[in-house]
Amino acid sequence: MGDEPGPPLKKRRGGIQQRLQASALENAPSTSKLATHLLEEFALGKKSPQECQRLASLAVKDMTAAGVLLENIPVDLRKLSELGSGGRHLNNCYRDIMRMTCRIPSIPMPFSVNIPTKQGDETAGILLPHVMFASMYHHYRAAFGQYIMPGGEDALQEFWTTGKRMPQLANHPILRRANFEARCVPIALHGDEVPTVGRGKVWCKLSLLLSWFSVMAVGVPTLQAMNLIWAHAPQCAVEGPDGTVAVFMRIMKWSFSALFAGTWPRRDWRGVAYEAGSADANRAGEPLADGYFACLIGLCGDLDYCAKFLGHPRWSSHSEPCGLCRATFRGPLTWLNFSENAPWEGTQWTPETWARRPIRSTCPLFEMPGFTSIAVLPDYMHNKYLGYAQYLFGSVFWLLCFVHMAAAPLQNLRTLANFIMSFQNRHRPQHGERYPARTLRKLTMFVKKRDFPKLRGKAGQIRGLEDAMIAMWKRYGDLHTRDGIRIKLLLELSLQCDEILDSHSPADGYWALPPPNAAELVRKQRLLGQLYVQLSESYAAQEVRVFNMSAKLHYCLHSALWADKLHPHLAWCWRGEDLMGRISTLISSCVSGRTDVSATLKAAEKYGLACHYMWSAADGPRRLEGR
Repeated sequence: MGDEPGPPLKKRRGGIQQRLQASALENAPSTSKLATHLLEEFALGKKSPQECQRLASLAVKDMTAAGVLLENIPVDLRKLSELGSGGRHLNNCYRDIMRMTCRIPSIPMPFSVNIPTKQGDETAGILLPHVMFASMYHHYRAAFGQYIMPGGEDALQEFWTTGKRMPQLANHPILRRANFEARCVPIALHGDEVPTVGRGKVWCKLSLLLSWFSVMAVGVPTLQAMNLIWAHAPQCAVEGPDGTVAVFMRIMKWSFSALFAGTWPRRDWRGVAYEAGSADANRAGEPLADGYFACLIGLCGDLDYCAKFLGHPRWSSHSEPCGLCRATFRGPLTWLNFSENAPWEGTQWTPETWARRPIRSTCPLFEMPGFTSIAVLPDYMHNKYLGYAQYLFGSVFWLLCFVHMAAAPLQNLRTLANFIMSFQNRHRPQHGERYPARTLRKLTMFVKKRDFPKLRGKAGQIRGLEDAMIAMWKRYGDLHTRDGIRIKLLLELSLQCDEILDSHSPADGYWALPPPNAAELVRKQRLLGQLYVQLSESYAAQEVRVFNMSAKLHYCLHSALWADKLHPHLAWCWRGEDLMGRISTLISSCVSGRTDVSATLKAAEKYGLACHYMWSAADGPRRLEGR
């Protein structure tokens, strides 16, 4: 008798007041623009949950004071105002806001995994690329079309027309996939270090930040184009083949391999089969995105990041400064030789020759079939605007202030600053942004105590200064000596290289430069390199320390040599640098009271919520409760 099922229990409906309140919630408008904005700001670390609750509570009070009935106030705004028991228990606001948003089933959840650190194994949160790819495709189809595959299959086929000839894809398994040109999305991985704690202080802590993006996402805003994967504090990392970064890279190898296969993996990142009946086992082998898949074609980042975390050669080394060829600083394979058919050009690595190297990078990413170290794409932004151009412009300022102009150096600098300001007022920079000439009030803006002159500034500011530098040298420089003429030609060639790239930009549908334009870019880049070397050697003979020789100039030639297969603008790191500044704010909001590693789990949870709102914007507004 006791085991016989009885009549179903009645659902407790509460009293009259509770039923009226529930009815008001059902009939109230579902979304509030203010609530959506507050949740977006919270998810990106710009506002605390307590501040969100306070602002929502004030908005609800204003609306009720204005005569708006409770049932007409949007549900999500009212829920925000009720966080932490209506503000009485502020320490519960974060818990309540995460409980409220966890009802959205489409939010990509971070992958929790134990990784080794100096404090022992700790749980970190990683947003797996293949999970993000599938989540966007199935739940945010419009966002997938705008941020992953803009232009659809036609654009993919146009990209692969030239992209499949990239040197890093020689004999790659993708070339044997049927109809890959219409189904495969080319993606790249970006990484770099960014201050997250004590930003702007000398004692600031850095975090290694990694993200991935679709190479097709040209013209897409940073937050929509770049997808955060993981952030980690290097000072907590354990070195070695089983260290922190190595374990993470093995997880990335597993995730990117699943993306390339286009199906959910059958085993976890350790190679262990999923437990029968588990959610992972049930979907194993199923398509990620109805036949669409992605291929990791490149690794992006500055040369310091590539050397530190990818095992790429150190760019400042004299014996092996380049990871794309066997060039050296001096000797028969010197990269200082920019002439056509220079000996070092015959030593450029291919996937086959790289695989036969006795000593090469041990990064687990390079264990993927067909993926080698030559997939490290030269970053034109860091190599030029934060590379040789800073030394070039700094040397020009030094020569003008200390050699060619008659007044005292500081007075000369003020004259040059006024000239730049006046020039840029009359002529908007063709490229980049205006250089803040008002900052040119101290010689330390380009003078170094123990190093070559180097102009300070952001990459966009250096880029926007090129045409002003030409005009400034013509006005105040020496145009009657061989070196003076070389400097003028060098500045003009630097600008002309940018003009070639901008005239056939990916924004205009050029995934690679047309062959005639690519050949012209290579020719001008060779001339630029030759002039730079000649100037450096000429002034060195005069015992004048200007025009530092940087291997970044060599990497710019590599970018030009590949330009007929992949446009250099597709590999530069403008958006990656922009994302780092934004994610730095997010991580900073998560570190209070937490270890550096556990903060990444909280940051990943919040970033998943941010993705929901960013991706939903492509589909239109959604209810807070989900679909």
